[in-house]
Amino acid sequence: MVKGVTGCRPAAAVATALLLALVCGCGPKDHPVGGKLTLDGEPLAEADIWFIPEDKEASPAFGKSDAEGNYTLRQTMAVEGLRPGKYWVQITTFFEGIPEHEPPIPERIPGGYNVNSELTAQLERGGENSFDFDLNWQGEVIDPGTYK
Repeated sequence: MVKGVTGCRPAAAVATALLLALVCGCGPKDHPVGGKLTLDGEPLAEADIWFIPEDKEASPAFGKSDAEGNYTLRQTMAVEGLRPGKYWVQITTFFEGIPEHEPPIPERIPGGYNVNSELTAQLERGGENSFDFDLNWQGEVIDPGTYK
């Protein structure tokens, strides 16, 4: 004979309900995030963009702009999107390089968008969550490899 829910212990029933809520998607959700990067109105290709959460419990996300400057954020290669909240944004073209494989790429944009960035984004639950950043050449370009 199979017992119904009424035959379960209360703690097991609560644990099962919580597990089902998480599996069914009733917990916090990651929302797709993307946008466009431009530099003085022109698409900024091959730039890395990072969203770093203000909430230390949330995960950061990264993306790379394509030839048209479009990007999509990922937490990992398998996980797209972010949780709602406030994020600090860094944009860079710097690449440290890989000895004997890929040469370094120097920074092309001012430090106000990367090492000294004050850019932020607020992700809203159910919002569009598309963030376009139109950068300009104002400010000093700082090579992150030499930044202290």
